[in-house]
Amino acid sequence: MTRYRAVLWDVDGTLIDSEPLHLACIRGVTAALGFDMTTEPEDRYLGLDHAAVFAAIAPRLTRPTTFEAWKQDIVATYIARVDAEAVPFVGARETMAAIAAAGIPQGCVSNSERVVVDANIAALGIAPLIGFSLSRDDVPAGKPDPAPYRLGCERLGIVPQEVIAVEDSATGAASAAGAGLRIVRVPSVLQPGPVSHSRLEGFGDVLRLLGVDAVRSLDRLDVATRPE
Repeated sequence: MTRYRAVLWDVDGTLIDSEPLHLACIRGVTAALGFDMTTEPEDRYLGLDHAAVFAAIAPRLTRPTTFEAWKQDIVATYIARVDAEAVPFVGARETMAAIAAAGIPQGCVSNSERVVVDANIAALGIAPLIGFSLSRDDVPAGKPDPAPYRLGCERLGIVPQEVIAVEDSATGAASAAGAGLRIVRVPSVLQPGPVSHSRLEGFGDVLRLLGVDAVRSLDRLDVATRPE
């Protein structure tokens, strides 16, 4: 039986309910450039980095722009709204605190830019609980490429087979699978795909995989719920 020694957490949609805000920011900026993204499924771009999204929508824009200008507008809008609109998932910080108290290393691996990752970590209040965070700016290729999780394992100094990746998207799960990690998916936005994974019913499941004594209340917290 594999002994898991560390956790790498996705951030958006896994620890913090920020995906609706990300989508709203992308849609708003893109609409001003002539393309209405509300005609497409909400999860079409879930987990993709901005470069991949822009490559898909650029041919449909009717006003001139550049990738950098488009991205900067989206990031600025997100940063201005994150504290008021992005809500940490119930039990996320408590679970990470229990893992930290057990002396188990953990980090965050995000497909967002550094400024967004830092804003999310501040909103969650988890900076003291993690050893490091990785952003899209830290790797040559974002998720679904394995590079982010490979670098995460290198930073941990632990082989991928002994590391748990907690993800919400098929894009992120593919990245973790390609790097050889054990994948656990949160239930809020599960998508069909070729990657096998475990379904996370509550944050206590992560503690059990690590062999950490779970705080009893964590077993009753569904990761898809918001705080009252």
